[in-house]
Amino acid sequence: MEWRELLIVGAALKTGIFKALEKPRTVSELVSELDLDKRATGVVLESLVDLGYLKNSNETFQLLKEVTNPDSLCHELKLIKNWLSLDAVLKIGKPEALPRSNEELGYFIKAMAEMEKKSAGEVVRVCLGEAPNSKSVLDVGGGPGIYAAEFANKGLKTTLFDLPQVVDLVKSDLDGKIDVISGDFNQWLPAGPFDIILLANVCHIYGAEKNIELFKKAKESMSENGYLIVLDFVKGISPKAKIFAVNMLASTASGGTWSKEQYSGWLNKAGLELLKTRNLLSREEQLLIAKKL
Repeated sequence: MEWRELLIVGAALKTGIFKALEKPRTVSELVSELDLDKRATGVVLESLVDLGYLKNSNETFQLLKEVTNPDSLCHELKLIKNWLSLDAVLKIGKPEALPRSNEELGYFIKAMAEMEKKSAGEVVRVCLGEAPNSKSVLDVGGGPGIYAAEFANKGLKTTLFDLPQVVDLVKSDLDGKIDVISGDFNQWLPAGPFDIILLANVCHIYGAEKNIELFKKAKESMSENGYLIVLDFVKGISPKAKIFAVNMLASTASGGTWSKEQYSGWLNKAGLELLKTRNLLSREEQLLIAKKL
């Protein structure tokens, strides 16, 4: 989607225009219902007609097509906002610390769910191929629970661990076979022991210090022959790693993408050994497979 279309559609989504147009409406009806400016609303509606989303019949607007993955689109808008502050980040080294609203968290979780649905089968299949005979798994920062659900469907005793506000959003949608625990993985992890601990798209949020501490906590929660598996963009392997590092620069205080050598060094400091990395067909990320030293 071209950037102008993205911004127009995003604005219409966030102000409720698409939702309201599930039934045909005039500009005046939309303005009254959604508390919008009349001139601005008219301009945006006409642009949505040109873009093929709406039809204008005698000044009454109706939907022609739905927006694909609206939550992902709204999440993209948040990322654009972050990226627009890159000039300031270049001067001070990190973005302004702003709390994430519940609305933004919801967009993020649903966007992650859409992405994970495309790759969960392959990710879990590779994990189980590398960690045979595993009976239990802890999905750390598991968000929407797509990977957790796939593990549970394969018969593993599955635990999802994430922040309380995330758990509140997703718990009602999760399969009853998944144990759900809320907490901060920077503070503690469930004791387990677990045969697999999965860190999917977690390590890019942090720098060396926090990742090493997280790996140490994971080691303590692993079974004696258990595996720590990291899913992330690996610099030097993934073609998207360096650009994604800019996204983390614009969005986090210390995040980025890290090389295989960096991961190996951090794992060693935590008492773990990197055994191998595996590429995926469904994502331009890698799986890093580690065990206790």
